[in-house]
Order: sequence, then structure tokens, then C-alpha cells
Amino acid sequence: MSELWLPQSGNTPDVTNLYDMMLVFQEEVDSKEKREDKIVTASFAVRTLAKSLKELDEDQKQISLTTEFAILDSTEGKRSGIIARRVGMRGMLDDIHGVSLGKTLPLALTLGIDVVSIFPINEPDDVDYVMTNAKAPINKVHYIETHAA
Repeated sequence: MSELWLPQSGNTPDVTNLYDMMLVFQEEVDSKEKREDKIVTASFAVRTLAKSLKELDEDQKQISLTTEFAILDSTEGKRSGIIARRVGMRGMLDDIHGVSLGKTLPLALTLGIDVVSIFPINEPDDVDYVMTNAKAPINKVHYIETHAA
């Protein structure tokens, strides 16, 4: 059976839910004015969330999500990533990152995913199989669904 998570800003977060807590920490990062304070807060959040991630079993780490924005690792082996917009991904939740998306974009807490397939956000059956890594900012995610293996 699948469990669906939808971000619900303004509601009371579930402190036992990794994704809810990522949103809480992201709001805390966003509330800081100085970049140095944002980095310290994001570093604390990543360490705290990584502990929660380790406690998930393998079935809970198998996820499908849709997002407005993700960075896919370059398949050419370069150090830069490919920006994907309005994309869905399926794979294994691997890590939590604090990522600076550039000088004009804010510091973001992201889900690190070992991706096995991608699909257009509005066409979940139009699947392309890939083997790559991706980072999806939690505040850009529409939903996350966990799948039992």
C-alpha cells in the first residue's frame, strides 16, 4: 500500500514526518537575513534530518514525487547538473542536502534521490528510464508517494 504526502503549509506539522520537518526547517532557513545564518541553520537541519532518514526502512525510501524544480546530475560526468522543471521522478531517497542554487536563488533543503525513472509532471504514465541522481528542493515538491517493494 502506498502512502501519499502532500505539503500543507500553515497546518501543524507532523514532527514524526521527515518531509514535514524539512518544510519547517526550510521556513527557518528562509527567515534568516544573513547568508551565514542561513548556512548555519541549513547545516543543523541537514544533520538532524539525516538522522531521521537513517531510521526509515528501505520500503519507505522507495519514492515517487513530482516537483516544479530539480537538478539532475549531468550524464556527461561534469560537475554541473541539468535543471529540470515540472518533472516527476521515481527512485530511492538517498540523502538530505542543503544546496545553494546560485546567487539569485535561495539556499534550499533538498531530497537527494537515486532516480530510476522520470516522467512529465502531468503524464505519470509517460515514463523514461534513467540512472541518475537528483536533488529536489522540498519547497518545490507537489507530492511524495512511498511504495512498498
